[in-house]
Amino acid sequence: MRGILKFTTLGILVLSAAACSDEATPFALEANQDRIPASKEDAAQSMADMTIAERVVFEATENDEFEALLDAVLGADPAVLETLGGRGQFTVFAPTDDAFDALFASGALDGIEGEALSALLTEVLLYHVSKGANDASEVLAKDQIRMLNGEFARIDGAMAMINDANITMIDIEAKNGIIHVIDAVLLPSGSPIQGNKNQSTILDLVEASAAAAAGAEFTLLKAAIDAASPEIAETLDGNGQFTVFAPTDAAFLALIAELPITAEELLANQPLLDAVLLYHVTRGRLYAADVTSKTQIRMLDGNRVSVDGTVLNDKVNIDLAGIDIEARNGVIHIIDAVLLPPM
Repeated sequence: MRGILKFTTLGILVLSAAACSDEATPFALEANQDRIPASKEDAAQSMADMTIAERVVFEATENDEFEALLDAVLGADPAVLETLGGRGQFTVFAPTDDAFDALFASGALDGIEGEALSALLTEVLLYHVSKGANDASEVLAKDQIRMLNGEFARIDGAMAMINDANITMIDIEAKNGIIHVIDAVLLPSGSPIQGNKNQSTILDLVEASAAAAAGAEFTLLKAAIDAASPEIAETLDGNGQFTVFAPTDAAFLALIAELPITAEELLANQPLLDAVLLYHVTRGRLYAADVTSKTQIRMLDGNRVSVDGTVLNDKVNIDLAGIDIEARNGVIHIIDAVLLPPM
């Protein structure tokens, strides 16, 4: 797929060069070629004078990084390049080449080319840029950050994550902003890339399973969500990224059998339902490999769940046949018991 982007880039560079004067370059409106350092030694003195666009070009040509990002920028609407090379102040979350390679390998871009590819690149790239120069301390202090495409990206300061991407390098300064490096490409919710992925939300998947004509599951989980505060359903149906540990119907029935209340009484106790449900959800898209590599996970209620391989809180098992169920806004793992938060 990167070959397609490079072919697109080559065409744009040829056309741009033909349209430019001797003084102009296709890289940025405010930039000129002699401001891109010819060597790493020159770069040490002039990094602060580079625009974000120039820094990406330098890293791609000198350090063999951000090559795919450069291809994407040059393949997108020229306004993206003008922004990154302009006079404003911006924060850019820059995916590595490995991040783009993983996206290409997923097949999400298969069959997208020409104008559709350019429009897609524009939308995706604008979802990596926000107004203002925010250093790492400012970024990680936020819960979310608004991107130039109008959507918000979720920030997890404790985990140093933006949506489901890890922030791996911080505070690369440029004349017109700051770059933070991330290990995954951020995907806006309405992009054509998402069209090649599961467009159902976590709530959609729970409801579909509960309504299945045969082998219905999550009927009690759905009932609990319906009876809980509306904000919980909104979260599971929204644009954030979350991981849900979903108890089966058998898990709920086992819990009810242990409690001195009926199912009806449980569903009528909204504060209890809220506490229990929030203790099954964490921020970020954590696949099974991510979960099992941890020793604990902070849940949305603020409490932590201990992790020992596929066992949560020493007694709740993750069903290996029900892991990594992907939704547009996260991932579901099926568990065989209800997690009970500290009371």
